Amino acid sequence: HLTVTYGLRVNYETGDVEDQNQLNYIDLQSSSPLAGHIPGFPNLVGGVGIPGLNGTSRQVQLPRGLHLDPRLGVAYQLNAKTVIHSGFGIFHHPLAAWEQYPNALGTTRTINSIAAQSDGVTPLFNLSNPFPSGLPAPYGNAAGLAIALGQNITGPLRTQDIPYQANWSFDIQRQLPLQLVVTAAYVGNVGVHLMTPIQFNQIPDADLSLGSKLISVVSNPFYGVIADPTSTLSLATVQYGQLLRPFPQFLNVKGINVGAGQSSYQAGQLTVEKRMSQGLAVLFGYTYSKAIDNVGEMTSVAGTRNGPQDNYCLACDRSVSDQNEPYTVRLAIRYELPFGPGKGLVNSGIAAKVFGGWSLGGFYTVDAGRPVAASSPNNSSSLGGGSGMRPNATGVSAALPGGPQICDSCLYFNTAAFTQTPQYAFGNVSRYVPGVNNPTAANVDTSIEKLTRINERFHVVFRAEMFNATNHVVFSGPTTSVTSATFGKIILSQSNAPRQVQFSLRLRF
Repeated sequence: HLTVTYGLRVNYETGDVEDQNQLNYIDLQSSSPLAGHIPGFPNLVGGVGIPGLNGTSRQVQLPRGLHLDPRLGVAYQLNAKTVIHSGFGIFHHPLAAWEQYPNALGTTRTINSIAAQSDGVTPLFNLSNPFPSGLPAPYGNAAGLAIALGQNITGPLRTQDIPYQANWSFDIQRQLPLQLVVTAAYVGNVGVHLMTPIQFNQIPDADLSLGSKLISVVSNPFYGVIADPTSTLSLATVQYGQLLRPFPQFLNVKGINVGAGQSSYQAGQLTVEKRMSQGLAVLFGYTYSKAIDNVGEMTSVAGTRNGPQDNYCLACDRSVSDQNEPYTVRLAIRYELPFGPGKGLVNSGIAAKVFGGWSLGGFYTVDAGRPVAASSPNNSSSLGGGSGMRPNATGVSAALPGGPQICDSCLYFNTAAFTQTPQYAFGNVSRYVPGVNNPTAANVDTSIEKLTRINERFHVVFRAEMFNATNHVVFSGPTTSVTSATFGKIILSQSNAPRQVQFSLRLRF
């Protein structure tokens, strides 16, 4: 009555090595070549790390060691019609190296002229001479931590984080009359070390209280030391906030594929199945679930993600996931009409050819809308943060008492729950608004099929299909920017495809 399967997978992911050591990582700890040479900054650290330089390992990232992935599965037959299943497993993901390259900062150079003086208004150059100092050559690896001083630097951290997840499940499966099988299940999942970008050169949160002083223009202590003409740090003045950054000798210091993300998923699932018998097959599925995480979502640019709103508070980004759908419904039905050869009715002669071989199919789906994210302009002057800046909460519930309304002038959620975040601060609204989801999507697809047997070898199959057979409209979500005139309202634009009909004729032999 009992079956147990178990196993152990052992993984070891080495750090990447490039033949000429032309890849780099982000070094957040080593002393900078400028340390002690800049008044007021005796302890500068950080910069571009070069594998293989000065006796360091040639691996871009240092492996953490072996990863152990245990697996366990249990099946128990309670009686002739009831079986219990359970399972647990840990699964490490492959290293996401595809998002790390190109990050050879020593051998490549991005050229851009400075558009304006430190005040952000006064132009420096014009189109007739956009590069007055010429086009600078690549830095080369020999400069080490002095590479790209005054510029943005990007790369993975030196220590490798491999994301992994733990999955578990438990279900009871029961055979019922009418050849039905019902399965009730609980499944869960947690994700650890999920990849996300982090901007490590954000002004400390405590310094945001300085307010307008952050954007005031002061003398630049790096003037004459950082000579790169394409860097704002080569100018005689600089914004005061730049000098408060943890690595003031650089602009943005972005770590990619930082394993700081976490997620959890739990779901109850119900499945009812009737396999094909007497011409009828039915499959019904229902899932009630909740997904939570603290990592940003993929942007429209392949391979990039939204970073956290505040890089010093990753816990502030923990909310329901953008993938969270509270419930889903699936119903698939296929019915072979009882006419034709081998069937109970009209099973011989010309009539069997005409009326036999017909099948009807239907597929019904319901997907609860994904959560809504309210946004606010980024006026924090923090020189960091992701693209998902949020408003402040007023303490009023965002959910409307009568539920969301879909019309030109109706509010979809309570906009009084939000207010624009003031300058020099981060919004305190959750990354996704609790209890407010985009419109539910329901859909019906249908099919009619006719199988005609020409002889034992050749069959002709005619099929007609309708997608979104009812021509049901699913509207796009509401406007979520707190500064928009249509904030909280649905713009009546269709997000799903209208009814589509297609026909096919296939010769099968």
